[in-house]
Amino acid sequence: MEVGRRARGFTIIEIIAVIAMISILAAMLFPVFARSREQARAVQCASNLSEIGLALQMYAEDWGGRYPPQEDDLAPIARRMGEDANFRCPSARYSGLTKKDLERLGKAKHKEYLEPRAGRPASYDEQYTPVIADGVLLGCDYYYRAGLTSEVPGDTVLAGEREASHSDRGHVLYASGRVKLLPEGEWRKLIPVSAQRRKEDFPPEPDWGGVTGGRGGGMRGGAVGRRGRR
Repeated sequence: MEVGRRARGFTIIEIIAVIAMISILAAMLFPVFARSREQARAVQCASNLSEIGLALQMYAEDWGGRYPPQEDDLAPIARRMGEDANFRCPSARYSGLTKKDLERLGKAKHKEYLEPRAGRPASYDEQYTPVIADGVLLGCDYYYRAGLTSEVPGDTVLAGEREASHSDRGHVLYASGRVKLLPEGEWRKLIPVSAQRRKEDFPPEPDWGGVTGGRGGGMRGGAVGRRGRR
């Protein structure tokens, strides 16, 4: 009579080898996934600027070829864009209303938020949602250069990101309607220093008590705050 063989289990060395292989694969794949996510964010940001460019062109057609007159204020096109407006870069490290914006918002007599509250705390809206306060757009992640007309050369910069948030690169919008992602060094030459965002421009991150939200999230659904993530 044959004696049945006992099922052989894995040895500790075999288990460790499998875990090591999984760890190596994870280390190889996670950066790829991270790059893919950032590429998707960069595409969304470029799309935001393209929409802004189209709205600016439509505005100019209605106003004799002149773009909105006030420096760094896109309020005139924000209402035109309606629900399609997205003035938040999904990769922005420093996003939302600055200290100066909040001070101006507190004194404003008329406030028009560009995103519904959706059950979030009132303080969330006051720090993270772009808002038109007394006719001026606050909390916009994109700088706008005023004083131009539709007759300017196509390579003239109309608007751009306030920070080089896409792997040390930033988008700019040209008068031709083209959006280009530039290395940080070139981007800094085209966006005024006064329009570039810094961590010290913002108030401290609040404690949301478990509510999802934060700087850097797009207007259609907040993301966990990423201010100063690198």
